[in-house]
Amino acid sequence: MATNLIKMTTKNTHSQKFSHLLVGRKIVACRYLSTDEMNSFGWYSNPLVLILDDATHIIFQSDDEGNDGGAAMILNMNQNFETIAYTI
Repeated sequence: MATNLIKMTTKNTHSQKFSHLLVGRKIVACRYLSTDEMNSFGWYSNPLVLILDDATHIIFQSDDEGNDGGAAMILNMNQNFETIAYTI
């Protein structure tokens, strides 16, 4: 029981940490990384980049350490829609 409480508290803390960056923002563009950007990260896989209305860029990566670009699942249960923003 205590372990579940710790996990929920951690999830809530992390959600709040990122909420102010994302809630209410609008995606205004998406693109893949440029060759120069990929080289600067040292990546081989090219992920999709979401660009928000305040110029924030969301770049998908394969893990917490940023070892390579990663894919993202795009899911809308209300519209029965699922796809993958794959790396190239």
